Amino acid sequence: MEEVPAAPARPHSWRELPPDAVERVEIRNILQQAVVSLPDTYQQVLVLRDIDELAVGAPARILNASTSIVKIRLHRARMTLQIMLVT
Repeated sequence: MEEVPAAPARPHSWRELPPDAVERVEIRNILQQAVVSLPDTYQQVLVLRDIDELAVGAPARILNASTSIVKIRLHRARMTLQIMLVT
C-alpha cells in the first residue's frame, strides 16, 4: 500500500474556536465591562490586587491609603462585582 503524503493543514482550518473558547471570550468581555463600571476607588484597588496581583502594601503606597482601606475597598469591589454579575 502506497503512503500518500498528508497535505499540511492551513493554520486557520485547525484553529477554529471551540465553544469553550468562545464562552471564555464572552465571559472576559462581561467581566471587563463590569470592572470598568465600578467606581474609580474600587476599580483601582481591584485592578492592582486581583489583576496585577500586587501585595496589599503596594496598592496602599500607590493609592496613598492604609492597608486597611485597601482591604475594605477590595472587599467592597468584589461584592459589588458579584452583585453586578448575578443580577
